[in-house]
Amino acid sequence: MDQFRALRSGSFPVVSLNHVEGLITFPSVHTSWALLMTWGFRQNRWLFPPLLLLYLAVVGATLTTGWQYESDVFGGVVVAVLVVILSRGGWIRCLTATVR
Repeated sequence: MDQFRALRSGSFPVVSLNHVEGLITFPSVHTSWALLMTWGFRQNRWLFPPLLLLYLAVVGATLTTGWQYESDVFGGVVVAVLVVILSRGGWIRCLTATVR
């Protein structure tokens, strides 16, 4: 928390790679997981609407609390979309078959 406060107040003008605890938030894992959970329940007509609202609340909370930037959330969306594309295309099954 000290790094966040100093960064926001301007007293931490140079970011040293030795002291970046908690400063790296890209991509937003909260956004990725929320989107993937929503995607996983997209066929369930009872769970999908509340999960979609929860997903939107998670994204809204990460932005409004100042913990993450829009670019972090966008990166989380890109990660989730890539996971869905790869899993739907069979790439995951192909990669796991070659590992065995």
